[in-house]
Amino acid sequence: MKAAREYVARVLAEHLPKAWRVVDNENGSDVIDRITVRVRNQRVRRLAEASMGAYDHTLLVRVTSHLTDQARAERDLEDALPDLLAVIEDHLGAAWDEAEKVLDPDTQTLAWDVPVHVITSRED
Repeated sequence: MKAAREYVARVLAEHLPKAWRVVDNENGSDVIDRITVRVRNQRVRRLAEASMGAYDHTLLVRVTSHLTDQARAERDLEDALPDLLAVIEDHLGAAWDEAEKVLDPDTQTLAWDVPVHVITSRED
């Protein structure tokens, strides 16, 4: 599971705006001082359509605004979300189904959660 999380975080860090921060750990206590994208493991399933040893990882990609003013954070994320989704589509394939606006419990600021699917096998 660590490899899938690190892979998604690496792809995002390579292709998202350099001013953003990408965090690929499970620690939620980091200070948010700019648009931050956190990648966390959410679920892993055996891929039934494939041979034994193939896994479907669901990783939660959360883009969080550092702005505490609700209206400014909303606009900040309206600009950020399309950039995030474009990178997911262009560099991770059709790996997401929906995005959900949430209040980040770690920072109490607005965020969008995007579950991303990555397929791995024991040979990867």
